[in-house]
Amino acid sequence: MNEVTNFRLRASTLHQYFCKIKFYFTSSQTFATVPVLINQVFNGYHMSTQPLITLFKHQVDVITKAYEIWKTQLINLLIVLPTGAGKTIVKAQFAKEAYAENKRTVIFAHRDVLLVQISLALGMLMVPHSFIVSQKTRTYITNLHLEKFGRSYWVDTSPIIVVSVDAFLARLKKGTIDQARTDLINFWMMDEAHHTLKDNKWGRCISALRKAYGVGVTATPIRTDMKGLGVHADGVFHEMIVGAKMKDLIANGKLCAYKIFSPPTKVDTTGLKLNKKGDWNESDLAKRTDRSDITGDAVEHYLRLASGKKAITFTCNIAHAVHVANQFNLAGVPSLAISSNNTNAERQQALEDFKAGRIMNLVNCDLFGEGFDVPSVEVCIMLRKTESYSLFKQQFGRCLRALKGKLFGVLLDHVGNVPRHCMELAPHEDPIWSLDRAAKKKATEINEPVGRICPQKSCNLYYIPVGGDKTCPHCGHTETQAEMIEADQNWQSEKGDLVELTFDFIDMLINERANVDKPIEDVREKMAYANSVVRNSVVSNHIRRQNAQTILRGAVQDWCVCKGINELWDIKTTQREFELKFKVNVLKAQTLSERKALELAEKVKNDD
Repeated sequence: MNEVTNFRLRASTLHQYFCKIKFYFTSSQTFATVPVLINQVFNGYHMSTQPLITLFKHQVDVITKAYEIWKTQLINLLIVLPTGAGKTIVKAQFAKEAYAENKRTVIFAHRDVLLVQISLALGMLMVPHSFIVSQKTRTYITNLHLEKFGRSYWVDTSPIIVVSVDAFLARLKKGTIDQARTDLINFWMMDEAHHTLKDNKWGRCISALRKAYGVGVTATPIRTDMKGLGVHADGVFHEMIVGAKMKDLIANGKLCAYKIFSPPTKVDTTGLKLNKKGDWNESDLAKRTDRSDITGDAVEHYLRLASGKKAITFTCNIAHAVHVANQFNLAGVPSLAISSNNTNAERQQALEDFKAGRIMNLVNCDLFGEGFDVPSVEVCIMLRKTESYSLFKQQFGRCLRALKGKLFGVLLDHVGNVPRHCMELAPHEDPIWSLDRAAKKKATEINEPVGRICPQKSCNLYYIPVGGDKTCPHCGHTETQAEMIEADQNWQSEKGDLVELTFDFIDMLINERANVDKPIEDVREKMAYANSVVRNSVVSNHIRRQNAQTILRGAVQDWCVCKGINELWDIKTTQREFELKFKVNVLKAQTLSERKALELAEKVKNDD
């Protein structure tokens, strides 16, 4: 078929459908129907017959591993891939293969931005699919299909269904989706699967699919509330597949290298309460963070360290985002506050303006941190403190996407997230993931810090020392002895709960220690009124307690001398480390009973 004939056929088809379109314009039907008719015109005339994307090896590897497991048993799998590794494309590939086998498949997501992203990934792999979403969201997505692919991949009869978690549960409640229909589902997928617990809305979606097996994807299978994602704990997953790690993807160029700057935080969280999820209450946190000096520092650091680079800024709430965007705009950095209050079209336009360079800073609240792909990001600015390692890691990963000409991503942390989450483990490293419930680390299980932050106010680079050399690779500053001690004390405060001893408590301990050290003759004299049996028993107990304390104090002295010399610590830092290690203050240890003193002495002697 030559190009002229092809054009005439398309023009003829378009003319035939024009009358139908005109009818819908003048009838009671909504304008949303029009894109569907246009789609019918252009379906089959999409110029490309090949998918618009090819999977990377690390994506193929996790898919292959999943099928190997499913050959032996159809169970629920959790796939772990870092931010930027293309988890959405992995889901789309599963869907493509399910479509080829006519498996009835649902793909769940809990936000519109994620639903859009999943549908576009299916389009890139040329997978027809239908929706259980709001009509507004469906219309927006199908219009995007026409814009990006020249056709829509919305086909109501497709076995692949993109599903909003909330819309699905609402229809279950209303009875428009009954058990008979959900029992027809063979396979399910869950985006951002670390949310999925048996008893929450994500888990209720899965429990309705009684005859289906499934797969969830996440970058961080960990929750701040310490609950486990395994079916044996609090979740729905039987087994976990950990794919390529962030450090591997950086090494092979799939993600880029990074620089992190973390100035001392001015956010005071004293007295603030954590919410049910184990993170800071956003409203209360915003009041402590939305300050002109903190925002001013963020603007100043961006202009000094990353001027001209495209940035995403993470804030506490929508009002905070608006204030921050205004300050960046006043400084000459084109910025836009964007949130869930914006429509899909407004968000999409913001992304287009960002890609084109008309906007240099997207200031957002809880929008781009989880799951949603924002291309061409070079800088992440953190103005939201979080106790969630998962949220921190997802936000950090936004600046690591490899781009042509981009040497490294930049993270500017103004709220202390890096010292909170990245001193024991480098940002590109991961802990050992588990489907079990997480246990709170004991002081003896906490590793020594691997990362440091340059103390120079004009720098504050996060780096990992090589061979013990504490010289900043960015500014060349070598830490002084006083700076090293201060850094160690800050680390001690961060990694454990140190008891602040009040004057009265110290006075009480000193008196108790004096009682332990009381001469034996004084004890005998004090017990002169008692009969010989009682008197001898009290004296004997006092002698044994003194002997135990002699052993303990010798062990503590040796430990402190060794630590002080090896770490070049002062007395205060050494004593703080002892308290964190053995969960007892040095002064209080000198008042312990015979049994407890001997037990502690043994622990101290055996400590490496």
